[in-house]
Amino acid sequence: MSLADALVELQELTERLRRECPWDREQTARTVVPFTVERAYEVPHASVADRPEKLLDELGDLLFQVYFLSLLLAEQGHGGLEDAARSV
Repeated sequence: MSLADALVELQELTERLRRECPWDREQTARTVVPFTVERAYEVPHASVADRPEKLLDELGDLLFQVYFLSLLLAEQGHGGLEDAARSV
């Protein structure tokens, strides 16, 4: 699977969860950010522990948070993932 394919698959998963999962449908940026902060803190812990598989897992969790928050912005008409990527 290519990088592009994997990222599109993650976007589709994020959108599907937002549509179909009752918990995800209820979330707002305000309610999701604490989970994002938690994921961000887990990344350096996995890195320091010298556990590459755990670091990959935590990076995936953090990446999902970025996709999810971007989707919330897009739903509100404030841009989305493409805009976030271009703002780097």
